[in-house]
Amino acid sequence: MSVDSLSLKLPIKERLVLSNTPGILPTFHKERITCIKALDSPYLVSGGMDALAMLWNIDNGELVTTFQGHKGPITCLGSFKTTKNNFLVSGSTDKNLILWDLEDESNTLVFKGHDDTVTTTISLEDD
Repeated sequence: MSVDSLSLKLPIKERLVLSNTPGILPTFHKERITCIKALDSPYLVSGGMDALAMLWNIDNGELVTTFQGHKGPITCLGSFKTTKNNFLVSGSTDKNLILWDLEDESNTLVFKGHDDTVTTTISLEDD
């Protein structure tokens, strides 16, 4: 049994830990995970040193999609909703903040011009 097939039987927590070992799980993060953001159940997003944000279904442990667009490690994740869409926000050492539409899994807007690493985002809830 390969490491990949074994890892698919592990709970999501153990799979995320294993994904921190470069080269072991090619479909997961290739480098260390730097941040995690819980979304509406059953989803969470992980950001990593590999400049990727990955959306996970924690009920079944499956990777839903990978968001690519940063040129440096992701340092923070946030989320917010509008009446029509759910959004993910990721900050990075590339000094950019990227807004992702979770409905169509697209890069919606890139906020450039920060003087340094973006280290914090705020999650907004619609009351």
